[in-house]
Amino acid sequence: GASPSLLFDWIKSNGTYDTTFSKTPQAGDYIFFGGSTAEHIAIVTAYNSSTKAVSIVGGNQGGGNGSVTRSTCYYYSGYKWGSQTVLGIGRPNYNGSSGDVEHTCNTNG
Repeated sequence: GASPSLLFDWIKSNGTYDTTFSKTPQAGDYIFFGGSTAEHIAIVTAYNSSTKAVSIVGGNQGGGNGSVTRSTCYYYSGYKWGSQTVLGIGRPNYNGSSGDVEHTCNTNG
């Protein structure tokens, strides 16, 4: 399966990452959770800067393997989301694009 720590390492070389909680999360960012390493990833769908609430969508959490859930966590150092700590955010470098990015998905399985 996919490894959250591998994606986190890839983001360090191919995007922007923040583990100091100084950058503002935005829709499309990855948010990483874990202990000493990244163990889970979710996608940021919204951020409320006044409350530091992050709306996220993720898989294989709460409802078990294969489930997709929407939930809220908070973006500050030491915040526990379930049994895991929020480690930081990552943002891929979309080749300098600042708007919508078109992606092609293989739907043939």
